[in-house]
Amino acid sequence: MKKAIIICMIGLLIGTFLCCNVSGQELPTVAELVERWEENAYPEDVAYVRMETVNQKEIYFIGLIGRNAGREQELQKMVSNPDYFIFESTDYKYSYNAVKRASDELENRMREEMASGDGDIYLVGWLPENRVLVEVKAGSLEKYRQAFQEEYGDLVMVEAGEPVVTLPVNNIDWLFVVGIIGDIAAVILASGIIVYLLYRRRAKRKSD
Repeated sequence: MKKAIIICMIGLLIGTFLCCNVSGQELPTVAELVERWEENAYPEDVAYVRMETVNQKEIYFIGLIGRNAGREQELQKMVSNPDYFIFESTDYKYSYNAVKRASDELENRMREEMASGDGDIYLVGWLPENRVLVEVKAGSLEKYRQAFQEEYGDLVMVEAGEPVVTLPVNNIDWLFVVGIIGDIAAVILASGIIVYLLYRRRAKRKSD
């Protein structure tokens, strides 16, 4: 009887050890979890993730939309080092995912319009309050405002802008060539001055 009890206790201890060990291996660190979010998708209630080094530890600050204790505990149970999580309340209305989806869609639309020759969208960017800014041709402002309002609501803000001016490729190449020539000329001039000074010094020694 005692032998059976001892065997059962040993089996229980071994089982507990194995379960804990397997469980620990399955849980990622906070850094690994955030990396998975970055590769796949963030939770829909995460507005932002910010990493800071605190006391030589990489602490991840998570901005939660509708933050509550239950949600925090749920996220903490997903990692092996929950003390590396710090949760923050945020007034942001839209999640990181929502802003990224809208931004990607609008950037694609901007590229398509530019390719077709109807490039009235000049810029797509992120606003600090987790919204998307779109700058368009002034004459098309109301058209885009109405269209994007119906599609995205106040997630997207539309303003009149100016086209981004870039230097032609030929000009950029020419400036590069001029810079190279200038550098070469400076080296040649410096070398000539050094040779001239050495020549004068030798000539002076001979005359003495």
